[in-house]
Amino acid sequence: MKRKIISLEEASSILEPYYDNLVSCIGGGVNDYFKIKEFVDSFGRYTKHENRTKGSIIHDQIKARVSETFGESSLFESNGIFGLKIQDDFLIRFKKLDDHKKVAGYKTNQYVKYMGQSIIEGFPDSPTFLFAGYIPDKSWTSIKGIYIACWNGTTIEWFDEIGKYAVQQLNIFQQPATEEEQNRMRVRLKGSKNNIDETKTGTNG
Repeated sequence: MKRKIISLEEASSILEPYYDNLVSCIGGGVNDYFKIKEFVDSFGRYTKHENRTKGSIIHDQIKARVSETFGESSLFESNGIFGLKIQDDFLIRFKKLDDHKKVAGYKTNQYVKYMGQSIIEGFPDSPTFLFAGYIPDKSWTSIKGIYIACWNGTTIEWFDEIGKYAVQQLNIFQQPATEEEQNRMRVRLKGSKNNIDETKTGTNG
């Protein structure tokens, strides 16, 4: 059984008031990691963290910021899963994303169901499942952008770089259908900029 998937147009109108706080929480969580790493390195004992370690620290920092910013009544926790409820419309999980807006992590049964917008025991039935996250550069010294993505199985229904241009209905196993879509994707992936200075360099407070 599938849940209702809210369209990009409708989602944008609902989510727009939350964009600034979401960007602050996600960008701030990433920047927290950079500060932690800088502090550890200051002892003269440089440690190369595995990507999994980086992602875990950032997730915990984002979780702390989301909890503080949005309050307990807006939080969801079940079976080790943390999320943010936006009215009765969305449940948002926070993850590191790749360049295709796919979610990093283990492909558990619960992950597959969440990606597929399926009904999951212990989860509310009505909201559309979303991911909000960041894409790090290869060196993990900055991030390329902060995105909200709506997946339906192996197809991304839509994604939005918060406050920026958005693209709908792109299957990860296919190229964009038209030359116009390809051009838009190039602009989006190569030319997008972040509004938050601290997420550009990873060093500012």
